[in-house]
Amino acid sequence: MAKDQTKSLSRKQVQKNKDIVAALSTIAGYNPVDKKYSIANALTAETDMATKQDNQAKAIVTLKNAKDDAKASEWFLHNFVLGVKNQVAAQFGEDSNEYQSLGLKKKSERKSPTSKKAKAKTGN
Repeated sequence: MAKDQTKSLSRKQVQKNKDIVAALSTIAGYNPVDKKYSIANALTAETDMATKQDNQAKAIVTLKNAKDDAKASEWFLHNFVLGVKNQVAAQFGEDSNEYQSLGLKKKSERKSPTSKKAKAKTGN
């Protein structure tokens, strides 16, 4: 048995396994002592794997679509909020309490720009 069964097999190994199951069904007189290794069980295991791989692929697509939908709704809300800020500023002004209630700084509370003074270089 494999050592780490928490990782997916490579596509190459999966294909090899499918090829072996196909070849197994061509072996005349195959009659294993341990009946769990019968051709019927091999075909069932292969069908089960294919079904679960299809389900996984569909789930991945569904997840990607859900992520895209969530991202689009986040941007819709963000753009909506930007519009709300503009509307509040237009209706009440940038120095109003309503503007400040949105988490914005009132225009009168902003610091005036100051010029940066050049530092004098000292020689060593």
